[in-house]
Amino acid sequence: MNIGKYISLFFISSVKFLFAPMIAFSSKFNFTFMETIIVTSLGGIFGVIVFYNFSAQILKIVNLIFLKKNNKKRFTKKNRFYVSIVKKYGLYGIAFFSPVIMSIPVGSFLAAKFYEKEKKKVIILMSVFIIFWSFLLSLIFYKY
Repeated sequence: MNIGKYISLFFISSVKFLFAPMIAFSSKFNFTFMETIIVTSLGGIFGVIVFYNFSAQILKIVNLIFLKKNNKKRFTKKNRFYVSIVKKYGLYGIAFFSPVIMSIPVGSFLAAKFYEKEKKKVIILMSVFIIFWSFLLSLIFYKY
């Protein structure tokens, strides 16, 4: 049992969830099916909690570093996609799509922006979908 592998997978899951089960399945990590589900789920839930709670502070720091004065906000295709998910599917869409299509940080930022008064509901719902995706992706990588 190498604790470093668990910690690495945990933190990878908190940011780039989609790739975590594939990494766990790789010969370097060689996790069991249950280890993969547990570690990726816990890492993803940790990411949601951290990014949801600190999204305002993180965005301020990022804007200070990367945005120049008088820089207009750009409405890119990616931004349109995120807004369309929020408008069409609401919180359920954010929770469902964020682990695999967006990323946990982006989904958490969107949830914090649009559903800041529903913190408990957001974290529970996103956690449920993280566990769902962890199971499904692990099943895909371990079965096929």
